Parts: sequence; structure tokens; C-alpha cells
Amino acid sequence: MSTSRQTAILSEVAAKRPSVGTQAYFQSKAMSAFYTFVVQKFLEKERAGELSRADLARRARKDPAVITRLLSKPSNMTLGTLSDLLLAIDGEEPIPQSAPILRYKPFPSSIWEMPKKSPATSPKQPSPSLLDPPPSANKPEKSELIDALT
Repeated sequence: MSTSRQTAILSEVAAKRPSVGTQAYFQSKAMSAFYTFVVQKFLEKERAGELSRADLARRARKDPAVITRLLSKPSNMTLGTLSDLLLAIDGEEPIPQSAPILRYKPFPSSIWEMPKKSPATSPKQPSPSLLDPPPSANKPEKSELIDALT
């Protein structure tokens, strides 16, 4: 995603008037995040030899073909389906959590946009900006931030 598009998205969010395209972007991002979360949980159990797709289908009371479809690619999974899968995989429930978009600095889209380090004579704390996370906030994983930019 280009820097100008990132700026446009942030401007729309800050103005509390996201465009249809921005809404679609965040919907797709959320679907991908939920899909990745469920698949990672399943793969952990499958690799440990504790769960197969057939077992998951029985536990979730779903047709095996439905389980294959749900685990094969991100989809517009209902909250009920998400809950059913997490409960069947590991006896877990989804707990909502969100993070403010305007609090995180985006990563550069390429190495050429990265700021050059200048030699510092003394350690100086940068002043906080609107895009810096608050000190007590949980910082997102680097992969989450990269996903936000793609």
C-alpha cells in the first residue's frame, strides 16, 4: 500500500468518515485475522496429533466438507461459526479486543523509505506523537502491523 493511500485511510479514520473502500479494507483485514487465528489454533492441535479435521467436524457438529472449506481460505465467517470452531478446537471462546488505528506508526513500505540513523551523542527520548502507542498499551506484533499495510 502506498504512503499516500495510508495517509488517506488515516485521514478518513481520523475524520470518522471512512469511505466504502476503507471499510472494505478493514473488513477484509478482520476476516483474515480471524481466519489466521482459527487456523493457527487448529494446526497446533493437528501437529501435536490431538485433532484431525474429521475430529473437528464431529466436535463442531459440522459436515467435514464445511470444515475443509472454512480452513482452506479466509471467508466471511459468522461469529457463531467462529465460536463453534474455537470451542471444538481447544475449548476456548473468542474474546473481543481492539486497538486504535491512529495510535500506531506505519512501517515504511520499503527499505528505501526507512529513516537513516544519525549518530547520537547522548541518549535522548523522542517526544511522543499522536501516532505513538500509549506507554501502557500492548504493542502489536510486527506481523500484525505488516498485515495492516498490505
